[in-house]
Amino acid sequence: MGEKQFYYKTSQILDVEGRYRYAREPVLRRMPDGSLISFALSGGLREPANDNIVLVTRSTDNGKTWSEPSVAFEHSCRAVWATELFTEIENKPMLFIQTYVAESRYRELQSFVSYTNDCGKTWTEPVSIGGGVNGICVRQGIKLKSGRLVFPVYWQECVKDWDWKGIPEEDTMNNAVWPKKCGVMISDDNGDSFYRKGCLSADYLLWENNIVEIEPDHLVMMIRAERAGYLYRSESWDGGATWTPARATDIPGAGSKISMTKLGKSVAMVFNANSYKGPTSFSSRTNLEIWISDDGLNSWKRKLPLCKNDNLFFYPHLLKDDNEEQLLVAFENGMQHYLMSIPYEELIGGDTP
Repeated sequence: MGEKQFYYKTSQILDVEGRYRYAREPVLRRMPDGSLISFALSGGLREPANDNIVLVTRSTDNGKTWSEPSVAFEHSCRAVWATELFTEIENKPMLFIQTYVAESRYRELQSFVSYTNDCGKTWTEPVSIGGGVNGICVRQGIKLKSGRLVFPVYWQECVKDWDWKGIPEEDTMNNAVWPKKCGVMISDDNGDSFYRKGCLSADYLLWENNIVEIEPDHLVMMIRAERAGYLYRSESWDGGATWTPARATDIPGAGSKISMTKLGKSVAMVFNANSYKGPTSFSSRTNLEIWISDDGLNSWKRKLPLCKNDNLFFYPHLLKDDNEEQLLVAFENGMQHYLMSIPYEELIGGDTP
């Protein structure tokens, strides 16, 4: 499997074929006891569907083998979707969860958070995010050098057609009606409460944003811009309080998720490096690559393919493993989820992360 398709050591997190119709968006993190945990969206005939659920699987041998998936969250009336597990607060892992009515196609998200006290074996009943932040999708958060927590978020705003019945289902057709916009959710009290900053918009739907801290309080946000063919970018120099207008880059965008992390002075970004301007489609999500920058994502010193370029693998999620000096990349193809291990040496040479 790995030698034919993948260029680095790879194991399988889960395979739902024969049990569910799909499994989407792995969310990977390490628990305080050293185990790895990964969440996924599944359930129902399609995405979105009101019987969407959240699956979870666990590894106790650093990703070599994984438990059978089990249902972590489900709702009797609404679809459920987990998009970020944050573990940067000691003894306070936080899983961010959204519910939605499928007929709205995510237009009326309700935002929640759940906690675990036993390294992810059980989770508290989801509750509202402290501070009154709601109606947003929470993405991969970071802890700044100052201690501030910053999470990229996106949402849809109602411009017209308040009653969405009868408008096109395809999200990419609705930028003038229910535009997707980006910003961040900030906490200055170690995750007890949050407030929202930023409202980035463009001629394209902006969503699934990701951020890194280049220097203290200098943040760069990379953004999926639907049908643009390229990623969009915004920057903040005050820890996320204000943001520059979102602008197109020359980095190809396939209409898929981006994931970034800092490796010392370098930034690693994994994404589908394919310029695509059509409707949302799995078929565009080829060329899964990792790009390395040493100058704040202005240029790239390495561009490494992770698998054969014509293979459909997408929705990466990154996790640093400093003990083993490797970067862990979780990704999927709609049915199977995988974990790839890339030595730091391959990415940044002799630089210290």
